[in-house]
Amino acid sequence: LIVSEQSYFAAVERPPVFQHLWSLAIEEQFYLVWPVLVLGMLRLLRGRIIAMAGLITAGAIASLVWMAVLFEPAVDPSRVYYGTDTRASGLLLGAALALLWKPGHAFHRDTEVKTVPLDMAGLAAVGVIVWCFASIEETDAFLYRGGFGVLSVATCVAIAAAVHPGTVLGRLLGQPAFVWIGKRSYSLYLWHWPIFVYTRPGIDQGLSPY
Repeated sequence: LIVSEQSYFAAVERPPVFQHLWSLAIEEQFYLVWPVLVLGMLRLLRGRIIAMAGLITAGAIASLVWMAVLFEPAVDPSRVYYGTDTRASGLLLGAALALLWKPGHAFHRDTEVKTVPLDMAGLAAVGVIVWCFASIEETDAFLYRGGFGVLSVATCVAIAAAVHPGTVLGRLLGQPAFVWIGKRSYSLYLWHWPIFVYTRPGIDQGLSPY
């Protein structure tokens, strides 16, 4: 998509029906490269988890900086939106979180004391995520100059709170309705785009509430 200069945002023609699979490409590249990088870091840093998490976080910051450098306000941002190099920050921050945050192990004592501030942070993070979806447009300069970083950090905080034993956020997101949707969420993502492409709401079909 990058090589062919396929725009993610152009609305003049009917978009490709499989365009939304770009995210799978990034994930598959990550799955291929990441094990090799982990083995290298384990050998280089001799298994020091905090040092590894610090190096991974530095990589995430570098990806965010590179996105900001490549972004040009007056130019279609598809290159930085599609790029593995510019979108690696979310995956890397998640990897760093997985190394450092082990609920039920390091935090099994005084769980009740720790859950209150953790819940507050988690609920605030969910609020930030909702605000990002509701307020930021896909071509906003803020999105490419730190916005994706804000969203990634908020997501990590929300995950940390949700998986910690005894948090209200964990019980809330663990409700059957959310679990039901969560188990099907990727399938919903795969199906929604072809439906959107073939119906083009607002173009081929009216924008009624239904």
